[in-house]
Amino acid sequence: MKSTKSDDVETRVGWRMAGLAGEVVSHVLAGGLLGWLLDSWLDSEYWIVIGLIAGILTGLLAMIRGALRLHRQLDGPSKRPLGAKKGDNGPSGEQS
Repeated sequence: MKSTKSDDVETRVGWRMAGLAGEVVSHVLAGGLLGWLLDSWLDSEYWIVIGLIAGILTGLLAMIRGALRLHRQLDGPSKRPLGAKKGDNGPSGEQS
């Protein structure tokens, strides 16, 4: 079975999305681990929660940035306004 170029692109996109998911998980685990270490070192009980929240926030930020970067790479150098479809007339009446 011969693979087409669109299949290759879809496979690369899938692997990149899986990498983004792995990155989110690693941020949450790292935040939880750092919180747990601080809790055990300072003999407290709240740093793990702070670490997990920080890990979730940084993981989501990394996922959003990665998804936007992937979107820009897939969309290419486009000058269309947000929401405009290919072939729509812009405000000046030009074809994009």
